[in-house]
Amino acid sequence: MSLGIPDFRSKGTGLYSQLENLGLSDPQEVFDISLFREDPSVFYSVAKDILPSSKKFSPTHAFIRLLQDKGILLTNFTQNIDNLEGHAGILPEKLIQCHGSFATATCIECGYKVECEKIYYDLKAGKVARCDRCIQRIRDVKPGSKRKRSSNGSSGPRKKRQSYEDSTDDEEDDIAVAGVMKVHITDQS
Repeated sequence: MSLGIPDFRSKGTGLYSQLENLGLSDPQEVFDISLFREDPSVFYSVAKDILPSSKKFSPTHAFIRLLQDKGILLTNFTQNIDNLEGHAGILPEKLIQCHGSFATATCIECGYKVECEKIYYDLKAGKVARCDRCIQRIRDVKPGSKRKRSSNGSSGPRKKRQSYEDSTDDEEDDIAVAGVMKVHITDQS
């Protein structure tokens, strides 16, 4: 757990050991694109625990940066998703992040890409991050015209309101069926 980021596979203490309560047949499913499309809240409930808390990097990362600065580094391959190499200043053209990273997120509906800092607070809260571009497109729909509405991000029927207090027009009710921001650490498709 260097720099406070948990490992994934250590028995008993690794992230995968801690995911048994999710009821997945394989803990790696939390990063599966099919499950993400079906229910992004599963990924977001876990992302808060693996999200790097700062842009600190280790002396090893500083050394890799030194190799780059001296013109010796050809390519830096990493299996880590913490983007610490990016924080250390390794150039994108010199960096291969084999499992993706927390550097960017892309809307699964419209393809809009943002730096993860843009959705950091949603990630940290375990809240499904929504696409600002999709939200704006929905808001731009002319008043009186019909639009798809969903309270849970699914294409199913809308849930009925329980009471007047619950009837406040919250932003999530106006989100298109997709429009979820996907961090680039799941299977790409």
